[in-house]
Amino acid sequence: MLAPNHRWGGLFAVWYVGAILLSILFVAGWQTRIVTPLFFIFYTAINAQNTPVSDGGNYFIRIMLIYMIFADLSRSWSVDSWLRKRSGKKKREFEVVTVLHNVVLCLVVAQLCQVYLEAGLYKVQGNLCQNGTAMYYPVSSEAYGIFPWLSNLITMDSWVVSLITYVTVVAQIAFPSMLFNKISRRIALVLILGMPIGIAIVMRLPFFSGIMASADAVLVSIATWITIRTWLASR
Repeated sequence: MLAPNHRWGGLFAVWYVGAILLSILFVAGWQTRIVTPLFFIFYTAINAQNTPVSDGGNYFIRIMLIYMIFADLSRSWSVDSWLRKRSGKKKREFEVVTVLHNVVLCLVVAQLCQVYLEAGLYKVQGNLCQNGTAMYYPVSSEAYGIFPWLSNLITMDSWVVSLITYVTVVAQIAFPSMLFNKISRRIALVLILGMPIGIAIVMRLPFFSGIMASADAVLVSIATWITIRTWLASR
């Protein structure tokens, strides 16, 4: 017989591989009504075993997955939609499904507003954000920096550090109110998407950045997605 730790190690390996397969199916959009809750269970269980290395992105994606269980994720740009088009079948529309999907979108946007507003209000209370030097320390830290030359380029001028610090705080606090206007919403989306991209490049946190950027993408209009799809199809 295998030792208890060997048995649990084998079970964890199987569970881990299952989570990887479910994540692939989730991204591909295959049977999302079944895959999404299973993916949530598998991911949450693995995340609970690694709490010391967890960050805000891990908890944020768990909340998002709960919302996604009730969303119609395979409506378009998915394996399910491709299979429906190939077979010539039309998807049956249910009012309850549509309402739940719209509610989920509202909850995702509300969650984003809460996260950014609380983060901005928390930052503005600190002396480092008030004097414009807060961004200097994480950018120049060896624990986060992946490109020393880029970190030095950002931190060599105090006005650049102050500009990044103040823009970050203002963008996060003003984010909820900027969504009510078409022009300001686009500005807010550019600023908010710029932050996780910058964090991924400068601070070596690609997973956290990818999670936040994927949630921010909900704010991109349908017309923009159609334009992107048309452009990709033309290539």
